[in-house]
Amino acid sequence: MNITLPLIGVEKYGGIRVLCEVANYLQTKGYSVQIVILNADRLPFNIHPGIKILPVLFLKRYPRFRFLQLLYFSISLLFLNTKADVILSNYYITCYTSFLYTLFYRKCRHLYYIQAYEANWVQNPLLKGLVTLSYRIPSDIIVVARWIGEKVSESNKKPFCVINNCINHAVFCSKNIAKKSKSIISLNGTWAPLKGFSLFLEASKEILTINNSISFNILTSQPKFQLPEEYGENYNILRPKDDLELALLYSESTVFVNPALEEGFGLPALEAMACGTPVITTDNGGCREYAVHMFNSLIIKPGSIPQMVDSLLLLLSNEELQLTLCKNGIKTASRFNWENKLAPLLTLLSATDAGKASRK
Repeated sequence: MNITLPLIGVEKYGGIRVLCEVANYLQTKGYSVQIVILNADRLPFNIHPGIKILPVLFLKRYPRFRFLQLLYFSISLLFLNTKADVILSNYYITCYTSFLYTLFYRKCRHLYYIQAYEANWVQNPLLKGLVTLSYRIPSDIIVVARWIGEKVSESNKKPFCVINNCINHAVFCSKNIAKKSKSIISLNGTWAPLKGFSLFLEASKEILTINNSISFNILTSQPKFQLPEEYGENYNILRPKDDLELALLYSESTVFVNPALEEGFGLPALEAMACGTPVITTDNGGCREYAVHMFNSLIIKPGSIPQMVDSLLLLLSNEELQLTLCKNGIKTASRFNWENKLAPLLTLLSATDAGKASRK
């Protein structure tokens, strides 16, 4: 069976990492996987050598022609004729591209792999309408968290399949859970409004008025990410070169914080758990798939700076609580592996294979 994944972006983000790992897993299960990508000939994460990469190059240096790029990408996918039995889209734009493909190649099945409720992430009313409309396009809906499926169902009234994101346990694992030598608070650095990073910075100011020896590690893959000048020597911007370095930074942290107002899933918090790091997370939707308050994490109200400050001070001062969250977090993270979580996807693909055979 041939499976095609169309990608219009190959940035070093968690969503792309997940798709690469899904593609790798499917290739190891005997499926033939092809990834069609716009303006790139490689991906920022490791890819199984058997996966075929098909680049589509067009006006790379002219972002003002974005619409033409996307139109060209859609047409190119048709003319490439990847002979896909299944096309797996993960973004509202590639959802339209994939739907167009299934109109020309009627035997192809469309799976829409939704990793975030994108209608909340776009501001333009027209784009918001296009996102909502994409949920009604004929496809099998796969979501990474139940709350996304429930929101999407408000638009399409269709059933959905939940396939949680997973982690590479060979990389994200706990070497030891000993007491940390100093207090380090880590989190991902991004200015996307729903990620809540600016709220965390406000909370960090209050923390430093109580304990100015704390260090804040801002983890980012964005080369141009910077902090305002007022944030001085207590703040470190770190750009891990690979997952091994990222896992080490998780392990060295006293606590990992996810201050997001909304998350599709919130993979970094689960990675930090796997590395033996206590987690504080907002009740952002996605974390409900794995986070349990006072068991493996501290859960706070989204947008609440006082709760963030209080939870950080509590955790930094309570070694017994740190150890409890750490041990239970490791156990929780161990359940999130692709062999278990991708079983529903394999069932969908088997049904597609069986249907194709019956039509011959």
